[in-house]
Amino acid sequence: MNLKCIEKLEYLTILDKLSTFCVTDLGKTLCYNLKPNCNRDTVLKLLQETLEATLLLTENAPYFVNIGNIDYILKILQSDGSLNIASILQLTQILKTSADLKNYFYNERDINKFPTSDSYFSKLYTNPSIIKAVENSILDENTILDSASSKLSSIRKEKKKLEDTIKDKLNGFIHSSTYSKYVQESVITIRNNRYVVPIKDEYRSMVKGFIHDVSASRFYCFY
Repeated sequence: MNLKCIEKLEYLTILDKLSTFCVTDLGKTLCYNLKPNCNRDTVLKLLQETLEATLLLTENAPYFVNIGNIDYILKILQSDGSLNIASILQLTQILKTSADLKNYFYNERDINKFPTSDSYFSKLYTNPSIIKAVENSILDENTILDSASSKLSSIRKEKKKLEDTIKDKLNGFIHSSTYSKYVQESVITIRNNRYVVPIKDEYRSMVKGFIHDVSASRFYCFY
C-alpha cells in the first residue's frame, strides 16, 4: 500500500489511537511500526492473534508495568561489562513481569483455545533464582542489603563497632570533669564525614584536635 493511500485512510491517526492502549514504551514503538499487509496467510494469522487477545481480555486482563528500553543494558552484558544497581533492578522487573505473564496465561486456562498466543507466552524467559538473589541483595537504587554477601555484612558490623567506639570516646570527652567546660554543647555531630564535638572559641587552644568546621556562633568542631 502506497503512502497516498495510507494518508487518505488516515492510517497514522488509527495508530495514534491504538497507541493510547499501550502500557509500555516498547509497545508504543511496535504500534507505530505496524504496516498494512496484503498477504492472505499473514492477515489470517494476525486476525487469529486479535481474536485470541480479545478472548483473553474478556476473561481477565493481564497486569503490565512499563518496561523501558534495555538495549544499552544488553550491550553492556554482551561486552562482559558490569551493571549498576538501577540496571539490575530494571532487568529484575522484566523477569518479574515475564513470570507474572506466564502465570497469568497458563494458570487454569484451556491452552488449546489459544494456539497462537501460546507460541508467544511459551517463549517468555523466567528465572526465579535471579529474582530471589536480587531481592535478597538490593533494597532500592541506593541501598545494598547486608544479606548481599557475608563479607559485606562483616564489614558493616565492624564499621558499626568502630563508630560506637568513637562515639563512646567522644561522649566520655564531653561529659568528663576535665573537658566538659570546653564544650559548647554536649552533642556529637558530623562534619566532613567525621564525628566531632563543638568547642567554645576561647578554649580552642586547650583541646588537641583538628578544626573541621566553624559555625556562625564561632564554636570550633574538633575530633
